[in-house]
Amino acid sequence: VRVLRRTDDRIRDFALGVVGNYLVAASNEPALLLAGPYVARNLPKKPVPKVPVVLLAYQQALSGSIPDFFKAAWSAYKERLEKSDRDNRLRHGGRAPDFGDPLVAIESMGGAVDSFVSILAESKEIRVVAEPLGHRLQAHAELTPAGPGAAKDLVDSMTVGDLRPLLELPRSSSLAVLTRSTKKERLASAESAGKGLSRLFSDRLAGADRKASADALAALAEARGDYLLYALVDDPPMALVTGPAVDEKKLDQGIDGLIGLLNSRAFAEPLRQFLGKVKTRRSKASVKGVDSSVRKVDVELEPSALRLGLPGARPGLRIELSFEILWTVKEGLFALAAAAEAEAALAEVMNGTSTGLSKSVFFSDAVHRAGSEATFALVMRPGELGMGDGSAGASPLILSLGRKGGKGVVHFDADGEALRAVFSELGEP
Repeated sequence: VRVLRRTDDRIRDFALGVVGNYLVAASNEPALLLAGPYVARNLPKKPVPKVPVVLLAYQQALSGSIPDFFKAAWSAYKERLEKSDRDNRLRHGGRAPDFGDPLVAIESMGGAVDSFVSILAESKEIRVVAEPLGHRLQAHAELTPAGPGAAKDLVDSMTVGDLRPLLELPRSSSLAVLTRSTKKERLASAESAGKGLSRLFSDRLAGADRKASADALAALAEARGDYLLYALVDDPPMALVTGPAVDEKKLDQGIDGLIGLLNSRAFAEPLRQFLGKVKTRRSKASVKGVDSSVRKVDVELEPSALRLGLPGARPGLRIELSFEILWTVKEGLFALAAAAEAEAALAEVMNGTSTGLSKSVFFSDAVHRAGSEATFALVMRPGELGMGDGSAGASPLILSLGRKGGKGVVHFDADGEALRAVFSELGEP
């Protein structure tokens, strides 16, 4: 074995060597010298894999070094977040932050990391297969639970279905998220979210507002069906939420209740500091081509021109910004659009006049590969979201999570330009 050592004094966390025509890596130099020749002389004799790249992690690593890595990374990041919070409070004379307590959010993030680590530790194997296809990368990962525990519970509890709702989105969607859940899961999530808001805002969320937020979340949980789809659309510009509706009355109550929180002390005061006074006005609307009842809320903001950094801004100069929130239920599906001109946006969605993602071969193939047991999906066009140097344009990527044959499964499809944009945003070449 010809060991490749650094020419400087820095210590490498692994060892590299050459045996014949093969580059061999190991966790340390003794292991490289011991196993390198055997690996280089025997593995090439095995059949060539059917796919270019296969990564395997077995139970010993999944219950040891890999969870330890994530725990150490989270601990370091948590320390930076807590220091930032302490410094921020000191700069403001010990005053609590305008938007809730960051320490509560940090605690919630820590709980998510703990759950993730438990899933890894109780897995028998993780297998990742990646296949470059010209200007596109296709990959999937499989998680095999070791037995009863967090990993098996995750797989067994998934509410699954296909990803066809994604194909109904306008083709200019730059970001979309699809989630699936049972009514029991939605009610539990609503209760947890309500408690989370109470802890986050503490005494800023008064008794009546606290109850109103809990009631609104519970109403939405009961009103909607087994999937929810969020999207940001570029043409026409809008935020879109859609999904099955099982109770139109509760849907109205839930949406009205959440919008009403904009006037509560917990939200109104911080929003006034950053965006100015918020006004809401409710009404009904008539949308061309939509024969179902349409609810409408006009939202008006009066931000300071100085705070927005506008040219020629001076103290006391305020401007008016406004947008509309419209929603309706048609044939068992609801759609909510928020935009400067939401009537036109909702009309395009409900009447199907915009070109959908179903016309894209990339998305049609990805949805087909994900199968009928997906519980989550993320669609992104990094270039349209301002990532990278702008060369990615509308290049897409899609990630989905689901199960198959008792295993957890992740599918990933990405255009090369989209990947480059994401990596550049992360600081990688």
